[in-house]
Amino acid sequence: MSSVNILILAGLFIIVGPDLCPMLTPIEGAYQNRIWKIGFNTGDLVVIPSVGNFDVSPYHWMFAVSNTELAGISVTKRSFLNRRAHIVIFNQDLRNQIWRTKASRVPHILGRPDMSRKGAIIAKRLSDKQVYFNILRCNCGHYTDYFAYGRVYGIKGKITHLPINKSCPLYNVITEDTDVTSENFKLVDGYGRKFDLLPYKEEMAP
Repeated sequence: MSSVNILILAGLFIIVGPDLCPMLTPIEGAYQNRIWKIGFNTGDLVVIPSVGNFDVSPYHWMFAVSNTELAGISVTKRSFLNRRAHIVIFNQDLRNQIWRTKASRVPHILGRPDMSRKGAIIAKRLSDKQVYFNILRCNCGHYTDYFAYGRVYGIKGKITHLPINKSCPLYNVITEDTDVTSENFKLVDGYGRKFDLLPYKEEMAP
């Protein structure tokens, strides 16, 4: 990583603080409307600003688990790159937390599998669970990938979306045959360690 990129990331930690998952990827046409007015359905990807309502990087990625709920990451325990975070489900009752924020929907990338209905269940089974977070190698963009596509897409050398590291618990690839409602379904990291989810309940289905 270049010294310039390191300086950018260091600045983000100072500006953004411990509570957001910043991404550097610019989103054309972001912040078109208030987050609860843009309209979204299960599986939609939603991008919001990490710093105020200015159309500049960094951005925060969220995943729609229904037409009224968004799954996002709230970062808690902090170090320079590695942190702990919680999966948070924002809904109409909690919208006062982010209602001023403008946002845009981002379309799924063509050619990738659509696992969003399974991803919505996984996100709800992770609601308020503590998860591993790394600003470069296991961030909100990677979790959003996993919920939407059932796997994570990373590109070597692309600081905005690098491949996940071995501590990231998103190695268990989801397919059409995966039963994400089963008590045996776990998140798995690159070391083979398994992580429990909340028990499945029927109301978690999208």
